[in-house]
Amino acid sequence: MRAVKLLSIATVVAGMVLLTHGSLRSAADDVPYVGSGKCKMCHKKIFDPWSKTKHALLKIEEADSEGMKHRKVTGCDANGQPIEIGVACESCHGPGGAHIKANTETRKTTIVNGTRLDPPAREAMICAQCHAAGKSKPPPDAVDGTWKEKDYPDRYKPGDDLKATFTVEQADKHSKQSIYSEWVNSKHSEKNVGCPKCHDPHGGTDQPHQLKGPVNDICGGCHEKEKDIKTHQPEAPAAATSCSNCHMPDGVHLFTKEAAKEGMAKVK
Repeated sequence: MRAVKLLSIATVVAGMVLLTHGSLRSAADDVPYVGSGKCKMCHKKIFDPWSKTKHALLKIEEADSEGMKHRKVTGCDANGQPIEIGVACESCHGPGGAHIKANTETRKTTIVNGTRLDPPAREAMICAQCHAAGKSKPPPDAVDGTWKEKDYPDRYKPGDDLKATFTVEQADKHSKQSIYSEWVNSKHSEKNVGCPKCHDPHGGTDQPHQLKGPVNDICGGCHEKEKDIKTHQPEAPAAATSCSNCHMPDGVHLFTKEAAKEGMAKVK
């Protein structure tokens, strides 16, 4: 299957990238990455829809920066070679080496499950490793002159506190890499309305952006009184048929009144 590119041409390309830029994603402590093919053995119902998502089908050859190359690789082996190309299972759940060997009693404790993280804000941090703007922080043993600041969280591991290794900054303009930077300062963030509330990280949906359903249905799940746009905003232009038309202009995840006014003006 294309999503699992072990020992493929793309892996060779990524290996060349690693020789140039260093390890992009190394194993957490001594736990090895195993590749999503191993995950498929027990989680086929999750694997199959994920394998058709944009995350699974990313191409490292299309990356135009070190940061983008980092975001398109899942895990590295002991030699620094990528296990997979794309945002695969272990990008979000962490290395699975211990998990596949664990017994029934301890299995759940050997893998990261975003829904069980405490505090809940750490679940969205998993998405932030690819969708946040900012600068990396130096490791404790950094030596002046040898450590290089990066524009991506190079030392973050799923389940960690992102703030320990990365400073989130507001981007100059909206992009896929600024979504978390916008969301983290929103009321949604304050209320722990995180990424998986609206998006299905495993795919299996016919909606764009891996949304769990139509935009208005998702928003209406919490904002029931505002679900009918004409009742909520009688002055909204006829073209404003989706909550996102006004509240998320160009995909911005700020959810502010200012953003809504900007979006409404753009719809007109």
